Amino acid sequence: GGSMGAWGSTTLAFRHPEIFAAIYPNRPRTRQRGLPGMAKAGKTVLMDDGKTDYYERMDMVRFASEHHEDLSFYGWCCGRRDGFASFKEQVDMVKAMTSNHHGFAFAWNDGDHSSGAAGMGQVVKYYPREKFALNRSYPAFGNSSIDGNPGTGELDEAKKLKDGDLEGGINLGFSWQDPMDEEGKWEVALSNELAKAEMTVDVTPRRCQKFKTKAGVAVKWANTAGGSGEVKADEWGLVTVEKVKIPSGASTTLTLTRN
Repeated sequence: GGSMGAWGSTTLAFRHPEIFAAIYPNRPRTRQRGLPGMAKAGKTVLMDDGKTDYYERMDMVRFASEHHEDLSFYGWCCGRRDGFASFKEQVDMVKAMTSNHHGFAFAWNDGDHSSGAAGMGQVVKYYPREKFALNRSYPAFGNSSIDGNPGTGELDEAKKLKDGDLEGGINLGFSWQDPMDEEGKWEVALSNELAKAEMTVDVTPRRCQKFKTKAGVAVKWANTAGGSGEVKADEWGLVTVEKVKIPSGASTTLTLTRN
């Protein structure tokens, strides 16, 4: 979906990850600020049940922060000068998705609501839809050492963005083969074509079919590019290996095992 269709696909698919393996919203509002119609609305708009605030329901940054289960993979783009969707809400969405170890990729340019659509080309290049299925695990990335800098999304007195790269992306460049997803073992071969030198990234197995862990369970990991250790599943049963090394121009294999 694009524009209004983008925030529509976001709010629908995030609530139905059992249907949608991945979505690609182009220039979405991740926080809704107005009603999709001509009616004037105040700061609070109650839905038909008389209890649910419309703006809170449409705050997908909040939704991503409060939901730790597998959501649809989220690949999206936006221009820094977009007048429909603020760049601040895009930055906040990146933070929410990263801190909760959701699978996502984001690309931006210095475009407006029209030219900002071009960033989707970078997202689908590295995350084509055939990479995802409801019955297939995949690696979710976070804190990549080669990420661009989106800045804070804050505006100065002239209402221009204070900081950040004019163009860039988060979690771009990655390639992987379908992971080995067994009860006691999860393994994936990773590479990144954008890495000019050795890079690092946090990796979280998502949508696991067999490699399921409970909170506090210890998991051993080893990486062919260097490093090994043990991590414990967090309170939601997610296992994240931080700063996995990936060499430039080559792949590395990350292996997770548990008893």
